[in-house]
Amino acid sequence: MIEEKNVNKLENKLSVTLRPIAPRKEFVHGLGNRIQGLRRTMRQAGAGTWKFILLMLAGILSLGLLLALAGRALYNLLDVRKRGSERA
Repeated sequence: MIEEKNVNKLENKLSVTLRPIAPRKEFVHGLGNRIQGLRRTMRQAGAGTWKFILLMLAGILSLGLLLALAGRALYNLLDVRKRGSERA
């Protein structure tokens, strides 16, 4: 409760001190052009390119290797527990 009141007081002080300003038109246009260029780049790097396909294959192989290693580690961990209970 007290922290929320402190935050509200701070927000009120800042709203009085800091006034919004309008950005320059050149800045807005440049930012818009960069966003449009990014969209075009993302479309060009879509699922049909060979780089994307290779990246997906590498990701799938890496995931398979990770799962195999995790499975083997889990199997060895459980196997050690079985051997320990047989000795007792």
